[in-house]
Amino acid sequence: MARINKSQKLKKHFNRQVKKLGYLKKLFNFIFMKKLFLVIAFLSLGFISNAQTEKGKFLLGAGTSFSVGESNGYMSLGSSSSTIVLSDGTTIRTKNSSVNFAPKVGYFFIDNFAAGLDFAAFFSKGENDQIGNTSKNKTNQFAIGPFARYYFSGKKIKPFLEVNSLFGVRNQESEVGATTIGYKYSITNVGGGLGMAILIGERSALDILASYNSFTINENEDNPFSSKLNNIGIKVGFTIFLK
Repeated sequence: MARINKSQKLKKHFNRQVKKLGYLKKLFNFIFMKKLFLVIAFLSLGFISNAQTEKGKFLLGAGTSFSVGESNGYMSLGSSSSTIVLSDGTTIRTKNSSVNFAPKVGYFFIDNFAAGLDFAAFFSKGENDQIGNTSKNKTNQFAIGPFARYYFSGKKIKPFLEVNSLFGVRNQESEVGATTIGYKYSITNVGGGLGMAILIGERSALDILASYNSFTINENEDNPFSSKLNNIGIKVGFTIFLK
């Protein structure tokens, strides 16, 4: 009888140990699977962050600019009007409107390195009315040039370096009464800067770029002159990555 009780006790003890091992196994599996999931998620995040700038993808971008000096090569749409009353009672009324469109298209030749073309188109018109005499002016500008951009490693934010240039023409026309005067200029803009791309999903990014630009304008007609302007500014843009 004592042997039977002892055998039953050993059996119960064995079953308890088996249950404990079962719980430990389940706990181990849970911890292992959780860690495995975190590792997979981390690797996936790294893959996604690098997927935007991998070899073979296209880059489409556009943005706006805030700068010290004359701004060129950015997107904007605006209009303005003003009225000035001089001390002698003379009233000067001015109206202006402008559209500036500047997209970019690039291709990733290797991982993290893209090169392509910047485009810029600018249109503006204005009107000046003083003592019944009205003058009108129009300006249009077209430019195109290469750019190169290199992205550094990053998960949600990828720093980048960019250099760019634009070459084109600017046409200005002033009309005073029955007289119309036209001017034609060649323009050059060379610049670059350091920025960061804030990744939004798998196919887009918000770009913030601290840039320096050197803008040169030359008149090629009867009264030639050259003017150069340097500016420092912040460009904010949006980029889409396509396969």
